[in-house]
Amino acid sequence: PETTSLLNETKIFDLIIWICVSDDFDVKRLTKEVIQSCTRKEGTNDNLDSLQHALLKQVNNKRLLIVLDDMWDDALKENGQCWKRFCAPFRTVQEGSMMLVTTRCLKVTEGVRTMEPVKLEGLKDEVFWKFFKLCVFGSEGSDNDPELELIGRKIVPKLKGSPLAAKTLGRMLSMDLQASHWNFILESELWELRQEETDILPALRLSYMYLPFYLKQCFAFCAVYPKDYKFQKACLAEIWVAEGFVEPQGGFLIQDIGRRYFEDLVARSFFQKVSGGYVIHDLLHDMAQKVSEHNCFILRNKSDFDKVPQNVR
Repeated sequence: PETTSLLNETKIFDLIIWICVSDDFDVKRLTKEVIQSCTRKEGTNDNLDSLQHALLKQVNNKRLLIVLDDMWDDALKENGQCWKRFCAPFRTVQEGSMMLVTTRCLKVTEGVRTMEPVKLEGLKDEVFWKFFKLCVFGSEGSDNDPELELIGRKIVPKLKGSPLAAKTLGRMLSMDLQASHWNFILESELWELRQEETDILPALRLSYMYLPFYLKQCFAFCAVYPKDYKFQKACLAEIWVAEGFVEPQGGFLIQDIGRRYFEDLVARSFFQKVSGGYVIHDLLHDMAQKVSEHNCFILRNKSDFDKVPQNVR
């Protein structure tokens, strides 16, 4: 959002489009989303040729920035034909236009790049330590419990310089400032999970493990929504109530309790506030899918019916 705001102010581009791709590279869906971003209207046409013609009219001879966020190698299926089909309407854009792809998949960088990829590193050690302390203690100062700081120094390298890992695990640690609890986190077997050099899944899994049960099932349920979906607090709370995830408490309205659940997950950094609602970071969404894989299954097309496990709800 900050990047988009800055570019809007500089007036470099006629159109700025930000699309969350995820692991389902559906040319028709993505084309519709680009058109919607250009026109601010939701289209009803479902014919790909018509959609691409409509998109061509929107972007023709305009200077364009399009960001394709979180793209996976599904985009390269059919020997790259899907990717070429998606890109076809952009051939007549104005010189100076840019297409920026973000990905965690090396194969994607090799398949779509026209320049050397830029690898984003984690925060530098001392900067990251200050950020971690801010997440846990609410301050970067040094007047915190020395024993906790010592344990924290040992936990921090496991977070791979990731602000997301620092926020989620840091908020969890802040809720129990006993050294025994911190040591238990430090010595967890989850850190031994096989992972890539920059993988923060163990930190996110630990944050999830220490959620109360009622918050675990509410968060895991969110895996049925697509990545980058904008949640509304009241609406999601009512769905949790309907699903039976919200326990009555005294004389409180059950919808109010559901909203408190949501606010608790926001406080723990499982949701983040954006313009027009709340979103789940794509890595947390990946984790939600992982922890809910035996309870729910997402059907994207008819062929998925054959893949539904017998134990899903």
